[in-house]
Amino acid sequence: MSVEVFLCTAIENEPIQGFSVVPNPNAGQFQVNVILSNPAVCNLTIHDIQGKAVYSEALNLNAQMHALPLDLQNVSDGIYFLHLEADNQRFVQKLIVQRK
Repeated sequence: MSVEVFLCTAIENEPIQGFSVVPNPNAGQFQVNVILSNPAVCNLTIHDIQGKAVYSEALNLNAQMHALPLDLQNVSDGIYFLHLEADNQRFVQKLIVQRK
């Protein structure tokens, strides 16, 4: 008996193949890592806990890994939600800004 396992590493026509925020928690400075399989306009928005947008940017990115440094030192400590959208994909990551 043999067993074959196939891993799905990409879904056709979906540009975002990976997404992370490091470090998290942070003191307002962090990096958003995005891996794209094909070029896309990525909309990056950060909302506070009440839903108010505190940061927004449209990024025209090519197909590769991107390390995007962000600086939110002007916001208060707390919980935020980072939204990343491209084509029909949408990802949300909880972000904690916590200074000592």
